[in-house]
Amino acid sequence: MRIPFKKLLVLLFLGLLLTGLVRQRINGDGYIIPDSKAITLDLVQKARSRHASAPPPQAAENKITKPSSQGKSPDPGASSSASGVPLVDYTTIGFFRHLMSRFEKGKDPLAHLEQVLDYLLTMMPPEEARALHGVYEKFMNCEVDLAAEIASWVRPHGHEAVLGHLRRMHDFRRYTLGEELADLLYGAEVKSREYAVRRSAIVADPGMYGIEKEAQVLELNQAMWGDEAGAVEAVPKPYQRYREKLAMYERDLESLFPEEQEAMVREFRGSFFSADTVSRLEAVDRALAEDKKTEAAYTEAAATIQNDPDLSPAKREAAVSDLRESLFGKAAEARRRREVMAKALERLSTGS
Repeated sequence: MRIPFKKLLVLLFLGLLLTGLVRQRINGDGYIIPDSKAITLDLVQKARSRHASAPPPQAAENKITKPSSQGKSPDPGASSSASGVPLVDYTTIGFFRHLMSRFEKGKDPLAHLEQVLDYLLTMMPPEEARALHGVYEKFMNCEVDLAAEIASWVRPHGHEAVLGHLRRMHDFRRYTLGEELADLLYGAEVKSREYAVRRSAIVADPGMYGIEKEAQVLELNQAMWGDEAGAVEAVPKPYQRYREKLAMYERDLESLFPEEQEAMVREFRGSFFSADTVSRLEAVDRALAEDKKTEAAYTEAAATIQNDPDLSPAKREAAVSDLRESLFGKAAEARRRREVMAKALERLSTGS
């Protein structure tokens, strides 16, 4: 006697709670940006945008108000503050990337820096403009040096390798800029990417059931976003959340009978989409199922015709053509062209 699926989920969840089997994924040595809860969703969004003007001041604890002493080449003249006025926060990188794209830097970096300084002087007092320009120059040099460094690295494959790649990149920035400045400039960007990698690793784990993945994602949200743990779930669009849900429960779905799979998918859709959208998705499912049946019927019948020893090659071709017309209608010619292309590619691959 098979246990109903929902009851099985409840039993599994209780078992996880009682035995403490919820595992941490790719913890490594901790998060790349320590105590990153200060980097909120709002700051991440602002850091991603390319501001056309200097970012407005943020909370004081998110700013750098003195030059960092941890970089390899400290330059007191290029302080990240001017007369104690904080200039750099977690959103500044968006403005810096805007400056990089606004003014050409390729052939003449010095001319680029001069253009940037002239632009900053139109936006703020001279002392602040020159101080921010000093930080920007450090940022630009770091970007150029890091790009050259990465060119010699092995391209990462897999979640753990990608996470290690992110950590290695940021270690380079910390060495070049100093830890304080590097974390402020790149912190929001690094946190966003690290979170995406860690979440993706959980979702893609083939050894876990959906309820285990859900528990680990909740734990990850709390660890990285704190009070915003619930809000982070609303960031992706409904279709993205739906596709992720399917990926989370892939192992569960594979263990079910077809009708149970359909019921689970229908339940997921109902939690993300309106009734009208669900109906349209189901219509697409039916159309795809019909297409699949048609393709299977055509493949089987065409093979029978091609293997008929009583038919000449010309008659076989004519019979297959009639079959295409009857099954695919207006799409028959497109289907024939795909077959011709497939045969040509097969001949090229076999050298025949």
